[in-house]
Amino acid sequence: MKPLQIALAARAIVQSITSKEPEVVSRCERQELNWKVMVEVIETKARINDNDLIASYEIEIDPSGELVGYERVRRYKRAQGVLTA
Repeated sequence: MKPLQIALAARAIVQSITSKEPEVVSRCERQELNWKVMVEVIETKARINDNDLIASYEIEIDPSGELVGYERVRRYKRAQGVLTA
């Protein structure tokens, strides 16, 4: 599978696991055998967008697009996720 197909598969997997619409795929990289994909999800929508609670899920997918494993690796307020160089 190509990276775009893997990213779309990861989005679908996260949506089925969390029942929430993924916001963005922030990383998609091939490992030795599998793919590691980071998907960001709004866990709790706030009245002020800066206060939305975002979760980062790391998904591991095999070359055929099947889920190997997943983990929620980070939770943060949207405003805390902004980094400047």
